[in-house]
Amino acid sequence: MSIMGRSWRDGFPITSNGTSAIRGEIVKKMIMAGALLSVLVWATMPAQAQQGPPNISAESATQTTADEKLAFTRDALTEMNEALGLSTQYLEQAQADGDEDTIQCVRLKQASIKALRDVSERANMMMQDALSSGSPERSNHEFRKVAVALSKVRQFMAEA
Repeated sequence: MSIMGRSWRDGFPITSNGTSAIRGEIVKKMIMAGALLSVLVWATMPAQAQQGPPNISAESATQTTADEKLAFTRDALTEMNEALGLSTQYLEQAQADGDEDTIQCVRLKQASIKALRDVSERANMMMQDALSSGSPERSNHEFRKVAVALSKVRQFMAEA
């Protein structure tokens, strides 16, 4: 059917190649929505620290040597202490700006980081005891605690 020089099918205008103009607009919007979603997902991914201990997963605890575990936990504790110092700087800046919401958020993150650092320090001592007494299961357990705590601290810092 032709109305005012345009072809129509089922109530929708038809383009010169025989497809619906509405379908083309829908496809364009879907592509834009997909691109926007991709950007949002990428932008909200937690940033990984460029320095500090390597990314050792908690599951790989059984495959690391005692020296690797000790070095990892030492570096992890250093990174956690640095994160705590950085969160203190964020808190001071938020207090200077008078931003109550940011102050509250940073205080919560800072309290979490302190707790994770304390757990990691105790786990480090327990891991050293387990390594010296020849208890690999216990040392792996304590090592996993530190690895998980470090990943959470990194996540908190990315959010702060």
